[in-house]
Amino acid sequence: MDDKQEILEAIDIMIKSALKNTTKVYTCVVRHSSGNKCTVFLNGEEHIVRFYGSTPKDGYAYPMFVPQGNLSLAFIIVS
Repeated sequence: MDDKQEILEAIDIMIKSALKNTTKVYTCVVRHSSGNKCTVFLNGEEHIVRFYGSTPKDGYAYPMFVPQGNLSLAFIIVS
């Protein structure tokens, strides 16, 4: 393998690693909220996530942030 190919493969590995550690943003619909958590509907499944800000309205769509692709860390921000 030549030097150029090795450099390209190293860059590819770094990019893939960085993408795994990013926060993904999805759109979810709030089903119910209570306290500081709410039940949301996303991709045909319900999840319980924390919310920050004012109480989200049932039936409304909000952006849901999923750090590092881990749904157990997911949250929504309501203005």
